[in-house]
Amino acid sequence: MEKLAATLTAAFFASASASRLLMHSHCPLDEMCCGGIEDHGELTFKCKPSCAQNQGFWANFRDAHNMPPKHNVPLLGDAAVCCSGGEASENAQCLEGLADTGLLPQMSAKWQWEAAAKALHTAGLSVLAAQVASINIGHHLDPLLLPCVGLEGETSTIQMKTKQKPILELEVRSLCMPNYPLFQITGDMGDDWRTMELITGPVPAAADLLEDMHLLYQTVFDLLVVMSEQTDPVLVSADEDSEPPQAVVGADFQRAWSHIVPRLFAAFSEKGLRAHIPSPDAMEKWIPSTTATGKRRIKSDFPVIMHGSSRKQSSIGLQATFEVPLDFGRHWHALMRPLFIGTWHRDFTARLAGAIHIVANSIGEALASDQQPLRELMAGGASHSEGIMASILHFLAHFALEQAADDQLAAHHDDDHIDVAAMSCDVARKNDMILNPRFDLKGLLYELDIALASEQDTAEYDSSSDEEERLTNQAAWEPNFAGTKTAHRSMSRGAHKFAGLRTLLIKAFGSLSETSSKPAQLLRDLLSSRLTLPGASAEICVRQSGLTGCMHWVGVDQEPSSRMPTKHCGPDVASREPCYELNVERYLRRVLEAVRQTLELASDDRRRNYLHGCGHPISPTFRSHRGRKFARFEDRGTGRVATLLQPKVVKNRFEMPNEEDRSQWHQDEDLSSIGHFHPFELAAGTILRPTFSAYRVETD
Repeated sequence: MEKLAATLTAAFFASASASRLLMHSHCPLDEMCCGGIEDHGELTFKCKPSCAQNQGFWANFRDAHNMPPKHNVPLLGDAAVCCSGGEASENAQCLEGLADTGLLPQMSAKWQWEAAAKALHTAGLSVLAAQVASINIGHHLDPLLLPCVGLEGETSTIQMKTKQKPILELEVRSLCMPNYPLFQITGDMGDDWRTMELITGPVPAAADLLEDMHLLYQTVFDLLVVMSEQTDPVLVSADEDSEPPQAVVGADFQRAWSHIVPRLFAAFSEKGLRAHIPSPDAMEKWIPSTTATGKRRIKSDFPVIMHGSSRKQSSIGLQATFEVPLDFGRHWHALMRPLFIGTWHRDFTARLAGAIHIVANSIGEALASDQQPLRELMAGGASHSEGIMASILHFLAHFALEQAADDQLAAHHDDDHIDVAAMSCDVARKNDMILNPRFDLKGLLYELDIALASEQDTAEYDSSSDEEERLTNQAAWEPNFAGTKTAHRSMSRGAHKFAGLRTLLIKAFGSLSETSSKPAQLLRDLLSSRLTLPGASAEICVRQSGLTGCMHWVGVDQEPSSRMPTKHCGPDVASREPCYELNVERYLRRVLEAVRQTLELASDDRRRNYLHGCGHPISPTFRSHRGRKFARFEDRGTGRVATLLQPKVVKNRFEMPNEEDRSQWHQDEDLSSIGHFHPFELAAGTILRPTFSAYRVETD
């Protein structure tokens, strides 16, 4: 790999002696391996693996590092890049050496660790970027500034006899959402007997926390598996002395848990859950969950018992709900597309993410052609409103592409009866989305309103204040996009400036949905030419079978993705055999109609509520913390995050993701060649990358 070089200013160093110490430390006598002071006062950082991996070098690096933290950005970025010059295993040692200096905790108080990850990503070293990203971040930053992630896993071989879904929850609360428990036992599919589902409350996406949450999941899972092999083990019983009966935790379950807690808490990492939970006592208490309706359990729902079979091998269908910045659409191809791609039919998921990007960009171009003032929202600049507008376009594209497919609950299944407003969100529909957005268009448009008003207020303030007053006030000013009173005041002041732009956007949505309009024709032409390029679009199901199957696929490629059945549709294919049909005209007819209907709904204030992801509402829709706002996506089990975090069940016992999982990623150039394969670090880094691009912690 080519050695990377960068230039640092010598004035950043506290003294000339410190600079000389850095230059000459532990280098061979016949060469200066770490850099040199040039005549014009700049230090050239020339990386060599043998030097970058040297512990003494890093120690002197630390000792010479006496400049103010805000000046550390280029230094840390270049130093981390120096850890990319050797073999994968050597690079891992180099990163550990950098971490051992103690510089990362110091720099994490600002945003230098982000600079390191950005530098590595820019150099094409995305795996090392993920490793740097996950070092110490949860311990040294305000953890709520990071995106959060929660897990849920269904196990069909263990069933709960309950009429209500939530069953038990830990009294200790989620780190990211205090209204949610840190862990919950519930039932999912079924009526009286439901499949067991375990749900973790969201935690910041730091590797130590993710690993500890898996350890908590493992402990609860193994305990329930053992209990399920007994005769009618009770999770929740009724206190018969109260009227109406009160739910109480099953005595055997609570007793077993109390015995486990001290050892479990001791196993948590100092930088993981032990940094956020004060003592084992806080983990001790389980409480009966309220029902899905928020009411108490009725008498006939007692007791809640389990049933399992040791003869059947259990498995866990893991899903992950994670956060990305609200302007996730700004860097869709570079940062969101990888989140779609796990180990399951990678070519299909990559094509789906790519097709979403194509449709989003095409809608944006058509909108701007209809209303020229909208160009400022699609100029690709750094403003918050432009980022949210990019997210709106990608949300609409994602929704439309999914609604182009058949739905087994639809009244009609032919191409002429597509109805995107009849979204049913059944299992197949959600799974095919790969990443299911847990928000809606209405919420995104509201956030766009706030961002436009705030930016207008800022522009007016900047133009009306003299430079000295502006700089003084700006130091104490923080943007607020949280929907608070400040945001509402901002909206009221700037509303008259952007109301016209919002009106034009809604009008343009309507224009694109009118088949006879010029912008609509432009959109059709753009989509027809771009989606039909080889490998540009994922196939769509036109005859769904049951909740999870498809009997008839349609696409535009002579060589379809690996997800497609081997048989091509035709008279020689039996009606009950899955098949693939190459039919460009039919594919475009369905997609163009779904896009048209989606834009029609977007233009209609009364029907816009139909444009949403699948699942019950999560409050708040967009989590906000100190000026940062996050949108949630649900990885339905085949995306990158859920695949990296997927545990195995061997002999009905939970096994953590580990180094051996590397073999699943043999088709991924980055992950298959990495020297240090740590699933929790890689998952954390994957989730964090969009946040690096959207935010800097400079003012935190």
